[in-house]
Amino acid sequence: MFRKIVLPVMLFLGMVSPLWAVEVASIPPIKAILSYLGVQDVVSILPSGSDPHTFELSPSTIMSLSNAKRVWMINGNLEVERKLLRIIKDLYPKIEVVFLSDGLDMIDNDPHQWISLKNLKVLINNASQRLGIKTKQVVIQRVESMDEEFERVFSRLRVENFLSFHPAWRYFCRDYGLKMVALANSGGEVSAKLMYKVLQGCKIGKYRFIVLEKGFDVSRLSSLFESCPIPSIEFNPLSEDILAEFESLLKHMEALFL
Repeated sequence: MFRKIVLPVMLFLGMVSPLWAVEVASIPPIKAILSYLGVQDVVSILPSGSDPHTFELSPSTIMSLSNAKRVWMINGNLEVERKLLRIIKDLYPKIEVVFLSDGLDMIDNDPHQWISLKNLKVLINNASQRLGIKTKQVVIQRVESMDEEFERVFSRLRVENFLSFHPAWRYFCRDYGLKMVALANSGGEVSAKLMYKVLQGCKIGKYRFIVLEKGFDVSRLSSLFESCPIPSIEFNPLSEDILAEFESLLKHMEALFL
């Protein structure tokens, strides 16, 4: 009990580094993947709820790497992962780095490969192989079942285009034959020209819904919702339980359209 409660608090305060080797994940979804496989003592470099585009590694976080058993990353191309790789190269060159996306292709250098159930299945299997354990069949069945349900939903919806704010849904779109229109670029800037085009499309029913990150300030898209009040669905791409996020997304879509 002491280890589970007191020491994590001390770590958060930067007072000590852990006395045992821990698995270090670059982002919370990797922590989720490892937890699905029964791995405990996983530390996520990017805290849940943080902005990955502005997050900076603190001295206490860097110090925690001294007791890392391994550092797990998606592909090394996320901004937080690039920062982490530089720290490892300079200060902890002997730390083993595991890239879970081995065997997956990339679309236009988009690093968001985990926002896809088909890719998640590969990521989970890659993690289990690296750990030298057998993948839990119940986890794979959970992923495959959701994947089939999304196939069913989109086939009945006959949806081709959907809106998102962040351009992170390319792999999800490829899975189900969809086309994403992202309102913002990777830096969060919204083009007035694109917004006008989207508004025109909404008026003729081109878009059925928009996916927004949880906690998103919808006032930033007030012109869109005032002119075309389409349903919005929340999704946290940095959840510590990424499969639960997909389950929630599926339920919301079924409630809205089926």
